[in-house]
Amino acid sequence: MGNRILRFINHRDVVLLLALVVGLALGNYTRILSEYAVWILAIVMLFSTTGFSFRSWIPFRGVIKDIVKAVFLNYIVFGLIVVLATSFIPDAGDYSYLRKGLFIIVAAPAGPSIIAFTALLKGNLEYSVNGVFGITVASLVLTPLLLFLLLDGSEISPLLLMPMLLKLIVLPLVISRLLRHKKILPVVKKAQPTIVKWGFFLVIVPTVGLSRDVIFAEPQLVLITAGVFLASIYGLGFLYYLIARKKENPRNIISGILITVVKSSAFSAVVAFSFFEESVVALPSAVLSIFVTSFYITFSLFAGKFLKSE
Repeated sequence: MGNRILRFINHRDVVLLLALVVGLALGNYTRILSEYAVWILAIVMLFSTTGFSFRSWIPFRGVIKDIVKAVFLNYIVFGLIVVLATSFIPDAGDYSYLRKGLFIIVAAPAGPSIIAFTALLKGNLEYSVNGVFGITVASLVLTPLLLFLLLDGSEISPLLLMPMLLKLIVLPLVISRLLRHKKILPVVKKAQPTIVKWGFFLVIVPTVGLSRDVIFAEPQLVLITAGVFLASIYGLGFLYYLIARKKENPRNIISGILITVVKSSAFSAVVAFSFFEESVVALPSAVLSIFVTSFYITFSLFAGKFLKSE
């Protein structure tokens, strides 16, 4: 009985939902976790990238194609949808902070959980790994550039953001090469799912918690943000399916949809915590956490019915 309860609590969907509940319950008491969010996310990135081997990049031509396509979908296509949606939001008061939070999400890399969910849904794992890795590397240039352009260079300069990118991307990737040692990797692989899931839990909790008061006090801001994500996640994901269903196999469609619509809410939350005092800036990241959680659950049901791999 005890083992069943532990397995249930440790289930991916339960952990994600629990993070939302705990964040809403604790509110501002989660602030202490936000102070360690960068390093927690760095650990998540470290264990998420241990499954990647540079040997999979041979031959290199196909990898470049995957990376270019993934960067285009995640940064350009998704980004344009969100930016267009924000053009309808007033640039004044709390609305201006909401816009900044959405712009941070546009500049954020893809969520590393894409890889885990690709494997779960039997998508094209090689494409997802190449795509997420390529987007992550591209984010070293694109994230500071987009933030500089979208925020008019006033709040976050590339030089200030670079140390965070080094902590969250470069350092985990380098250290993960050491964890791939043949004597260590089996242990790492066994611990990876639990560490990644509960690492996300520790980042999502303060993301939602510090936005709790705004969520309840400013329902109109939540509704506006929800409308943006309905279009950019659910709307764009379904549009991708309609366009690709006759051209691509189910495995590629699963990976393509995930790469297109899943941004790292953990990364955007860390940036919001680190560079802005206004809690409204982190609100889109909190709402994004809720939407990504619900999307993973609903998309798994959709894929099971309409995207069955042969």
